[in-house]
Amino acid sequence: MTKYITSLLTACLFIASGLTAQSGLCTQAEVDVLTADPAGAVEIATDCFTSCLISLDQEACMAECLGEAYPDASDECLSCGVNQVDCVTANCVLACLNPNSAACQECVFNNCSQGFLICIGDPDGDGYTEDGGDCDNEDTLINPAAYDVPNDGIDQDCDGEDTIVGIAENEKKQDAEIQYLPNLGYRIKLPQGTARFEVYDLTGRLIQGPELINQGENTIPNTSSEKGIFILKLYNEELIMTAKVIVR
Repeated sequence: MTKYITSLLTACLFIASGLTAQSGLCTQAEVDVLTADPAGAVEIATDCFTSCLISLDQEACMAECLGEAYPDASDECLSCGVNQVDCVTANCVLACLNPNSAACQECVFNNCSQGFLICIGDPDGDGYTEDGGDCDNEDTLINPAAYDVPNDGIDQDCDGEDTIVGIAENEKKQDAEIQYLPNLGYRIKLPQGTARFEVYDLTGRLIQGPELINQGENTIPNTSSEKGIFILKLYNEELIMTAKVIVR
């Protein structure tokens, strides 16, 4: 998000304020173009803002300048900046006498950033619009590129479903059981034979085991100091069961 904000909001021109009625004027493809080259966006922004600062018709000047810089962008998308030059001139004209200054960038960010994001259709500032598959444009942690936390009931990566892990069970598991007991470790009940027990984090990294489990009730100490969400796996020649996700 920092790169996204830097490439656009320090630009001082693709900026809006109070544009709810015009929200979502840019397609995802246009947003991608505007954010593809942060250094170039800042340079274009500075040049256009400086050249239009003394123009008698700043909006027309900005429209022409931005149109030349981004010839494939629609007029509707560019209007997110063109029609809102007033936000900068009304709030930051003194601070932005030097458009490259930290004071200018801070003023623009504080006064005009959210309006700009609303206008282009990305109010949460995660780089994805509804057109681009963002299924919750009010949460920066939910977008097509986000990590989908398993089993939390939330579709973070917008693929239409929550990732489910830790509930697979073999039909031959019989009465096998796994419990996590914070002060003891893992209590495992195996009705017959032997098995192996392992603990994984959500990336698939093995953090404990394999531990040999014998028939009957077994208590395995927790040897990891890591905290978080984990998967407990019990298996022999076949998967016996994968315990539900736990939090330690």
